[in-house]
Amino acid sequence: MNPSKLMQTMMLTGALILPILVASCVKDDLYRTSHPGTGAVVVTADYSTRSSDSDLPDSYVIRVGETNQTVTGTTNAFATLFSPGDYTLLVYNCPMGIGVSGNTATVETLTDGTLHASLGSLFSGSQQITVAADDTLRVTQYMR
Repeated sequence: MNPSKLMQTMMLTGALILPILVASCVKDDLYRTSHPGTGAVVVTADYSTRSSDSDLPDSYVIRVGETNQTVTGTTNAFATLFSPGDYTLLVYNCPMGIGVSGNTATVETLTDGTLHASLGSLFSGSQQITVAADDTLRVTQYMR
């Protein structure tokens, strides 16, 4: 084959293969979750060290940073997605006769100034967590 024909054949082959190669490239970014810029938090409340005379609460509050969510059951996905970073996780219940404001729990008084006759059991737990983008952080919080 003469060099001119060989060059034409190579150029024609390249012209045919180039569009195929370009079309086969991945153009979309690949992510592990449907929330690539934010992170999800799933919290499991572990009551295994509670005393036998303390009843499990019907519901409790999960707070990540300044965002609260009231939940039931043992394991819950937080409804809000979070920007990557460090947060304080606080988990607590709101038993009868005990009020929670911010990070402080206080025994409430009745209108006559006396305390409730039977207070419920207050459970709480806290830890520092780090949320990563495009990921789900699974945390077990031991309740005391």
